[in-house]
Amino acid sequence: EANKDYANIIVSPEEAIQAMDDDTLLVVVDTNKKNYVESQEVLAKAKKSNALGRALEVEIKDEIYEEIERIIKESKKHEGE
Repeated sequence: EANKDYANIIVSPEEAIQAMDDDTLLVVVDTNKKNYVESQEVLAKAKKSNALGRALEVEIKDEIYEEIERIIKESKKHEGE
């Protein structure tokens, strides 16, 4: 039921990947729903496009993306708990 509130905001990883281009800026927000942050593929495409670096006019170090990946993996481990 609660997902109806987000029907036009949250998309599946597949929809996100299909919609992304080189100007797409991925924003990961703090969320209490672990399954809202679930796609390493989306993160990889966002990293490859470097939209965040271009938008901020800075180099985004690999460590930043690696930490986000670690958080995604960790949240997936705890999904069944």
